[in-house]
Amino acid sequence: MADYKLIEDLKKEGFMLSYPEISSNDEKIISILKENDSRLNLAIPLLLEKEFSYKNIIKNISKKHISTFNKIIIISHEIFQKERLNHMKLKKIIEKNNIKAKIEISEYKYFYDEFIISKELKKKKSFNKKEFESRENLNMLINLEKIFSPAKIRILRNIYAHKRLTPSEERYYYRSIKPMINSILNNSLRNFLEIILKNKSQR
Repeated sequence: MADYKLIEDLKKEGFMLSYPEISSNDEKIISILKENDSRLNLAIPLLLEKEFSYKNIIKNISKKHISTFNKIIIISHEIFQKERLNHMKLKKIIEKNNIKAKIEISEYKYFYDEFIISKELKKKKSFNKKEFESRENLNMLINLEKIFSPAKIRILRNIYAHKRLTPSEERYYYRSIKPMINSILNNSLRNFLEIILKNKSQR
């Protein structure tokens, strides 16, 4: 499939690209895994509630993707148990294939939070702007936590809310936070990192 950014840019020019719909649940899961996008992987637990063939999926993906898929199955099993959903099929798959993976608490929470939000949004017939903003704020917080410490995030939130910083917070901002922000916003660095991600996904 063409690059997402390219597709969006072409849409602005009035050019529309259409692709055949993915019919089976297995194909959806396989397509997501092959995208090598951790953000897209968050949708897999939602698909695991439906019928799927574990053997068929792992037959059509690489060893690296199998490892990722196995980890998501274990996380999904935990989520289903907590939410009192039918988890027996996943349990049987885990036991039959001796699936094991080390799951970090933050990783589990990342998937769980998205699962709950998606379920709530699906219940509604229409999504308003506030709901989308709430979801985006959660995603932003998750990504901020990967870069900044809790103390830095607290200061960033205070600045965002136009709250006055203490003298020590001001010094901390200019010494430790502002240089990081400048680096993140640097176009050359962003282009470099995008090339890294693209080259790695092609291997």
